[in-house]
Amino acid sequence: MDNSYLLSSRPNNRKLIILCLSWPIHDVISPIHYRVVLQQNARFFDVEEKYKLLSGKTASLLEMEEEVIKVSKKVCFVSIGTVYPSLSRSQSPPRNSPPCFVLRLQLAASEDDLQGALSTFSLATRLERDLSSLHAVVMAMQDDENSASRDLQTVNARFLNVTETWQTGLASVTSDLASLKTESREAHTGATDRVNKAEQRARALDERLEELEDSTRRNTRALGRTEDEDAKRAQDQLDWNTKQLHKLEDQVRSLLRVDTELVAQLEEHIPRAQQCEAHLPAVEEAVRSILRLGGDLGTAERRLEELTLEAAWWSPAPLGGPGAGCKPAEGLGVRPNGETRPAPGQSGSTDRGCGTNRGTHLCHH
Repeated sequence: MDNSYLLSSRPNNRKLIILCLSWPIHDVISPIHYRVVLQQNARFFDVEEKYKLLSGKTASLLEMEEEVIKVSKKVCFVSIGTVYPSLSRSQSPPRNSPPCFVLRLQLAASEDDLQGALSTFSLATRLERDLSSLHAVVMAMQDDENSASRDLQTVNARFLNVTETWQTGLASVTSDLASLKTESREAHTGATDRVNKAEQRARALDERLEELEDSTRRNTRALGRTEDEDAKRAQDQLDWNTKQLHKLEDQVRSLLRVDTELVAQLEEHIPRAQQCEAHLPAVEEAVRSILRLGGDLGTAERRLEELTLEAAWWSPAPLGGPGAGCKPAEGLGVRPNGETRPAPGQSGSTDRGCGTNRGTHLCHH
């Protein structure tokens, strides 16, 4: 299965992940949905019970109000009876009665009846205040009931919206699942085709590998015939390189001795340089000469490394190695007697340069 198939299957993987996540969400939302419905039903039942209780209380209050009205009417009749005791309830006092007669009737009323009438009036006013407060309580409870019903309607509307969105999401997920199934079938068929092609390529590679092994055996037999000659030439070249290496080592040792001598002389001249600042240019020139000597020593070391690499190149190598049957390295000439010699301007120039620098250092010191 190649990278193009993996890249094309990423949206399908996203759809599959969304589908896998939607089922647990559905399992979580369903109990919550039923629980919310039960809670709303319980709240609605409680509100209905409270409404019935309030309706009963309002009925009792209306009955009490009617009784208070009846009592107030009775109090009015009693007060009229105390003023006009000779009149019945259906009669009214005489219109043209003199004031003295009215005063006599009022004085004839007993003081106890007046006190009872006053207490009845105070009770009536108290009952009216209680009725007004009860009316206010009933109105507040009705407002609470209305707000609760509105909240219940909003909750039901929200629940319906959530249910509709969940149903639409479930429908889209099922459609995505169907499309994923078809795409997985197509991917499976494509993968089987690729596997078959890979098996055919593997068989072809096995055949080519067998042919390569046969050719390798033939080349090995051909190389075995020329191995001795190549080894002899490499041994001769290695001997000459060893001699040159010993010479370069001697030169390096001499340069190291000169370097140590120069370092010792430099250490001796440091106190003098500190004491005599006037001779600073001469000291700087000596330092430059020492640096030139260090550069010559570095070139000699690099030449030594090159010779070491050439010796390693011409050393006996395994069959088919890099040194078998190769020409001498660049920078080396072949002498008539079979030995190689260094190219012009390499080791001789190095020796001459070192000697010149050494003479320059001695003159400066």
